[in-house]
Amino acid sequence: MNKSKKQYSHSEKVGLPPGSLLLVGEETTHPTIELYQFSTDAVSYKTHLNIADIEIDAEVVNWIHITGLNSSFVEQIGVKFGLHNLILEDILSTGQRPKVDEFDDYIYFVLRVVNFSGTELISDQVSFILGKNYVLSIAEKKSEIFAPIVDRILNKKGMVRYNKADYLLYTLIDVVVDNFYLCMDKVEMLIEKLQGSIDLPNQDNRFLTLIRNLKKDLLQLRKNIVPTREAVYKLERLETPLIVENTDKYLRDLYDHTKQLEDMTESYNDTINNFREDFMSHLSLKTNKIIQILTIISSIFIPLTFIVGVYGMNFEFMPGLHWKYGFVSSIVLMIFVSIIMVIIYVRNRWI
Repeated sequence: MNKSKKQYSHSEKVGLPPGSLLLVGEETTHPTIELYQFSTDAVSYKTHLNIADIEIDAEVVNWIHITGLNSSFVEQIGVKFGLHNLILEDILSTGQRPKVDEFDDYIYFVLRVVNFSGTELISDQVSFILGKNYVLSIAEKKSEIFAPIVDRILNKKGMVRYNKADYLLYTLIDVVVDNFYLCMDKVEMLIEKLQGSIDLPNQDNRFLTLIRNLKKDLLQLRKNIVPTREAVYKLERLETPLIVENTDKYLRDLYDHTKQLEDMTESYNDTINNFREDFMSHLSLKTNKIIQILTIISSIFIPLTFIVGVYGMNFEFMPGLHWKYGFVSSIVLMIFVSIIMVIIYVRNRWI
């Protein structure tokens, strides 16, 4: 079982030279290595390998999938595959923005895997190295996101077994991009929940909290989708023998998916902003209604206060001061004035 250790921060890298191998993120004591080697006719699968056990077979497609990170392990991987220290540094810096870098004999591609854990949006890094006849994938944490690709390879489904390593890279990126659609479905569900609660009584604070959390999630999704689109576009435009022309059309389609996801984030953001404006209008209308009622009540009491004030003056000679029915008459007068004012308000549709 993999055990995680200390989680390092970016501040610990301040002042270090470029290419310094310091993990920024959660350290795994024993990363796992899985090796899939396949062709059209055959497939083999090995797990719990050591780095020294990894042997690239030039006659088949090799997929080396690593789960977990620590500095010494990644350094050994770099030596095994001849990776530049700057690439190793990017792999260990788990807050990387999605991007693509081209080298002489390999391509480095990094993505963010975004998922909802309950209502919380979490993001993990996965790095890919495309070389001749192999794809090396390094995931920050264990995830089942690549399970469909494993199923296609082992059970000869789809086109993975009929193509080269560049197509395998495309399928791995594609499943990460497809995962964004699952996140969008969750956002859409939350938007429907938001729409259903806008008119519920006593939901003011809860509604604003839902809006704030949803906008934060959409912002995080957009921050991952936009650079993913840019990275896929750059990957498709690379002129490299590692990516054949047949795979380019799939990458173009993948770019279209990322553009659609970006449009969805903008559309959902506009919807949430409209909900917020509607809610603020609803809240303003409710506040105005309360103020109107209080104003009407206050206006009814104004003449009553005047009557009470007049008869509350401490003059010795005052009409009705010693009259037997003076108190009852003043009460009747105040009731009569109140009824007249209410009738006036009703006829003018002020209440």
